Amino acid sequence: MALLPIKIPSGFYRNATQYQAKNRWYNGNLVRFSEGRLRPIGGWHRLTNSRISKKGGISKLTITTAGTGYSAGTLSATGGGGSGFAGTYTVGGSGEISSVVITSFGTGYSTAPTIVISHAGNGNAVITAETHGIGIDRICGLHSWRLSTGARYLAVGSTQSLRLWDGSQISNANSPLYDITPTDTPATSNEFHGQGDFLIAGKGYGSLEYGGDDGVVYKLSGSGGFVDPAYTGSTNGGDYYGIPRYPAKDPDVGVTAVADINALRDNFAGIWSMDNFGDDLLACNSAEGTIWMWDVSNSEGGACDDETEGHTTEALCAANHANKWTREATEYDNSAQTASNAFQLLNSPISNVGVLVTAERHVMALGADGDKKKIAWSHQENATEWSPTVTNTAGDLTLQTKGRIIGGTKTRYGVLIFTTSDVWKTNYLGPPYVYGVERLTEGAGPIGAKCIAGSADFVAWMSSGRFWSYTGGYIQELQSEVGDYVFSDINRDVEGLICAGHNAEFGEITWFYPKEGDEVCTRYVTYSYREEHWTTGELERVAMESSDSLGYPVWAGSDGYLYRHEMDNDTQATPRPRAEGITAPSSVSSLSTLADRIISKGVDTSLHENVATEDHLCFVESGAIEIGSGNQAMSVKQILTDIDAGDNGLRMKIKTSSTPDGASVEKGPYNLESDGYTDTRFVGRQALLRVESPFDQTWRFGEIRLDATASGKR
Repeated sequence: MALLPIKIPSGFYRNATQYQAKNRWYNGNLVRFSEGRLRPIGGWHRLTNSRISKKGGISKLTITTAGTGYSAGTLSATGGGGSGFAGTYTVGGSGEISSVVITSFGTGYSTAPTIVISHAGNGNAVITAETHGIGIDRICGLHSWRLSTGARYLAVGSTQSLRLWDGSQISNANSPLYDITPTDTPATSNEFHGQGDFLIAGKGYGSLEYGGDDGVVYKLSGSGGFVDPAYTGSTNGGDYYGIPRYPAKDPDVGVTAVADINALRDNFAGIWSMDNFGDDLLACNSAEGTIWMWDVSNSEGGACDDETEGHTTEALCAANHANKWTREATEYDNSAQTASNAFQLLNSPISNVGVLVTAERHVMALGADGDKKKIAWSHQENATEWSPTVTNTAGDLTLQTKGRIIGGTKTRYGVLIFTTSDVWKTNYLGPPYVYGVERLTEGAGPIGAKCIAGSADFVAWMSSGRFWSYTGGYIQELQSEVGDYVFSDINRDVEGLICAGHNAEFGEITWFYPKEGDEVCTRYVTYSYREEHWTTGELERVAMESSDSLGYPVWAGSDGYLYRHEMDNDTQATPRPRAEGITAPSSVSSLSTLADRIISKGVDTSLHENVATEDHLCFVESGAIEIGSGNQAMSVKQILTDIDAGDNGLRMKIKTSSTPDGASVEKGPYNLESDGYTDTRFVGRQALLRVESPFDQTWRFGEIRLDATASGKR
């Protein structure tokens, strides 16, 4: 028996055709390589039965008919299934309604309500409303931390809300998601209920309004320049035909005069950046800009400490004190799944891009006060003291960059600040300068604020067409064996949605991204920095949080649910195989929304009667396998495997052909026998091996050998 050993190294090779990927793994899904062996990634189950949904606020008012004879007054709404909306309007000289303002977006409006005008006028004015509906609210930020008491928390930021999963609560069998969305949004920012799904370009016909930003309406002059920004055409936006579709409102750019139209285009989705200042949560939504605080350590009532001053509001207190306003203790309403709301961090900058807490215990604002090149930090150990003095360590710096700040991350070497064009690192200098910055590289800016992930020692991110890493000292490009596959089919119009996460158990960085035509992340690419190889696959996840605080990773699905990942037979006291009668997932979308996918041990097909029709979404496929230089065909009658799996745990298919472009013949599937001998019969100049996992079972796959002989040159 002539045995042909097939030693395939770890990782996928996708920067070529499948034939060129000789003796390499080429394609797969839901698999990883660990310690040189192939195995499935861990399973998952829903962390909570609560779905993150939109609040159904009214997003926009339009004066359809201005009317006459009206006096300025208020607006209310009837119908639409919701409540809580309020607004005001002003009138012109003839009593025509000239402007409208939403003062409360309300909640629960599934359809547009009828807007009621407080003054009767001549009865001919009409104001129409648009809503954000009550569907899934896109999750765009996760952060977990543990209190000094050991209690664990997970903050969840979505487009329209901020929520909290309290792992210490036992009010229900499945701990709920508490709503801590801020209610006192500054007047200069976009209230959360008014946020749209996307603040990015390229959504295409029918998704967003055609043309420019709300309140910035241009018409094209005869010379081709943009003139008369006060021009009020009938179409909100007003850019000339051919300009791509953009959001109706871009909070990052306030334009009141003629400007370069390109300045209005930011290809980034609004995201949450979050960190904990001791036991307390700090959070900032880049599309809104305020630094919010959720205080779990303060047990005082909501009032000024100095009772003799009579400061009845936080603003009045702030005008007279540095920090004497205290908050109520954190309270929960389990039946309504609400908790004490987050509040604006006293004295902090507004219109920021993000927030983090440095190792030296300074709160740092990125893109502070609307200056997209500026970072600012508070006094050490005092999150509410931001004005620099000779007696504190508060301060700010402006980066000398061609780009704009889009995010930052902490390493043991300092804070990395990422802009659209370069990467900077902060250096702690101590008083009086406190922090200095140095530019590490140009041309390696990330593709979005969420695509940066890593540990304190290793940070990696995705740029436009490249992967980069930082391990201290300098930045270097990650040589990717799957980069051509990833970047040749990625939807750059929604690149701001690309998210990354760190899996410390296996030393992996994973990026989820949308392929062309998709509006949510549907594919992933993983780099194992511990073993230096790449894998790819398909799964719908939109945000990731590592296992550092909770003890397990949590990933957010595009379906609005949170999932605890890396579930296997060792995680559960009693393994939970897929229940009988449950339809097996036949697509990546149905797989992604599966409430439970537990990788069990010792499960056989008797408990999985439905696997015969499953599309085998957990698989790996090789490049071409040949004898020698491929001059001769091979005849194989037996496969000798090196696997660790239960009964019928793996199966194999073989595709053979005479040329890379020639017709192929598929053999199998063959159940890989537990004794290591699998009989087969196939002949071909080249063979492609496909290993499939027919159900959710743990397994390991090592080297294989083929009982092969030469079988002529044709």
